[in-house]
Order: sequence, then C-alpha cells, then structure tokens
Amino acid sequence: MKRGDFVWIERGEVKMRAMVTLASPNGNSLMVMFDGMFCGYVSMMPLLRSDGIYRDLIAGNPVSVKKIGDEGLPKTGDTKGGLLSVAHGVCPDCGSTEFEMRNYSEMWREGDIHCAQCGKFIRKFDAG
Repeated sequence: MKRGDFVWIERGEVKMRAMVTLASPNGNSLMVMFDGMFCGYVSMMPLLRSDGIYRDLIAGNPVSVKKIGDEGLPKTGDTKGGLLSVAHGVCPDCGSTEFEMRNYSEMWREGDIHCAQCGKFIRKFDAG
C-alpha cells in the first residue's frame, strides 16, 4: 500500500471505504482517512502490520485492509464521499471540482478553502 491508495477497511461486520494518507516505505504502518466513525476512531486510524495482520495502533484490534479497484473509487460528482470526495477533489455537497481560498492571512499564511460553486466550507489551509 502507498499514500493515495483507496482501501476497504473491515473489522467484524463493519466495512468502510478509506484512503491511505501516510504509509511507511515497507507498508508496515499506515494512516487511513475515512468518513465518520470506525471502531472508535473518528475520520482517521493509525495501523501497524505485525505477522501479516494490520492492527489499530491504540487497542491492537485486527483490521482487514484491502486495496480496492476502480469500482470502489469516488467518481467526479460523487457527493456521498464526504472527506474522500474532498480528497479526490470533489465538493461533497454539489459535486464541483472548483475551489477557492477565502480569509487568507498573509501574516499567518492560513485561510479557508470553500467550494467555488456552492460556497461550502471544505477545510482549513495552512501554508506552514
């Protein structure tokens, strides 16, 4: 697995689409980003592979991680992907791929990214 890969994470009956946001060169440690809550984690989960099994870093519970093909990727205009749609460059409300910076501070080099079409706040920007 590498940064930017879309994966299915699964534990028991819970299965969720996620994106690898950080990955060690050998693939033994990952940080995955997802929408909502998964096994007590909100939006992100650190994973460590030991003996071929990924486990969440805090509780040590096993988590299945499988790379997904194109059929599982968010499509342009997919408004049900939330964070994953934003990471894929699509507004989760209107499906637009155009974004704009608002409230940019030269002093702090920070600002807010909004959808250029509907105005939805997407995320903070920090040039730091």
